[in-house]
Amino acid sequence: MSSLPTSLVRCRTSMVLAGLVALCVGNGTARSQLIPSANGAQTFLGADTALAASGTRDITIAGVSAASNSYDASGVVYLSNGAGASTVTAQYLVNGTPQGPAFSVNLAASGSTTLAVPQQFTSAGSNVPVVLRITNGAGGSGVTLGAGTGLTLTGYNQNGDGPTATLPGSSNLLTTTANQTGTITPPPVSIAAAGGANATGLFALNSAITVINNNASQQTVSGRYVVDGVATGPTFSMTLPAGAGSTTLMSLPTTLTLAGGTTHSVSMNIADTSGLGISVKAGSTLSVTPYNTSGGTASAVAATPNSNFSQGTPFNLGFGGFTPVLGTVTVPVSTNATFWDANASIMILNTGQAASLTAQYTINGVATGQSFNLTVPSGLTTNSTGTFYMPEQFTTLTAGSLLGVMITANSSASFTVEASSLTLVGHQQVPTVATPEPASMSLAAMAAMAFGAAAYRRRRSAKVSA
Repeated sequence: MSSLPTSLVRCRTSMVLAGLVALCVGNGTARSQLIPSANGAQTFLGADTALAASGTRDITIAGVSAASNSYDASGVVYLSNGAGASTVTAQYLVNGTPQGPAFSVNLAASGSTTLAVPQQFTSAGSNVPVVLRITNGAGGSGVTLGAGTGLTLTGYNQNGDGPTATLPGSSNLLTTTANQTGTITPPPVSIAAAGGANATGLFALNSAITVINNNASQQTVSGRYVVDGVATGPTFSMTLPAGAGSTTLMSLPTTLTLAGGTTHSVSMNIADTSGLGISVKAGSTLSVTPYNTSGGTASAVAATPNSNFSQGTPFNLGFGGFTPVLGTVTVPVSTNATFWDANASIMILNTGQAASLTAQYTINGVATGQSFNLTVPSGLTTNSTGTFYMPEQFTTLTAGSLLGVMITANSSASFTVEASSLTLVGHQQVPTVATPEPASMSLAAMAAMAFGAAAYRRRRSAKVSA
């Protein structure tokens, strides 16, 4: 008589256990996890550093993970010189092997300049060490690398959707162009089927064009990106200082929204608006990075670029004086951003005495991050120029906050800011491609099995009792 209640208890127990097992195992639903779309690192000199004649200085950055083996590097070298003219070169080494051209600049006695080196490359593996090697010529006994000299490195990941950014997209001018008046168009970057089916249409453009003045007089040049033969985006302008052979860096980072999944040709028109003759120096470079979706999510989000700001009224600063915040952008909403690539290019026209200037990023008006140092020769007789080129990464930025740039004078200074730019790209965590759980039995099937097992035990118990 007691066997029936016992069987019912066993049956209920079997059903409960079956339900728990079914809930634990799952029923074939898909799952995914968030992964970073890119990994970043940065390294900069914290103080002015002497570079001996015929000397070499390596700026080394630890390797970062890049599952697609694709990298964006953005280097900057701030140079000032003593009595002897020199030629300084900078070249990337990836895993000990030279990568891309050797960028070079002629540094006049008592002169200063900025050498910007944006470059893309692919590697045979992830986490490879990257070096920016700076070499001084035999005559440059007084060359100094300014604080802020260094580089940032962004390595892109991929999952089942493919890479989160499509590389390579760099083009370098291998020889100096002939003296020209009118418009110079360096060789374009060709991005084939940029991003493919997963393209978001967001493109980050980065250039470092060294323009040579071929006339003794000061003159003005302009630059504008050209996409598929059509002038696109803002027009930038800058002053070439007087003196045949003088050089100025035109570095114009910006972002554009273009059609995805199609081939694009991107170049820049450099216009000699004065008609006095200019050249573009070998080693000038242009790179384009198209960002893709990954796991159905955009791998990067960009602030609306402030790509053409200037200040025509001179800033007259005493020792320790500082400018208002320049060229602000609003940090966009991105709940999954792991880090942000900021890139500013501030072109200075010096109208006063020789000056030492420092630039820093500001967040809501408060200076933060690296100090980038620029020495600008005297502009009292003929105006001199210089460029702050500021690649930097930030790990935390709050949506809606303002990112800008502030310049501080370490001596009395008087200068204007020519057409300059500021961009901000946030690299987001993105889901991997959803994968199904291991095949499992449904809850109904598990319950049916439990009922069958209970019935079997009841029949067996009845036979034993008989």
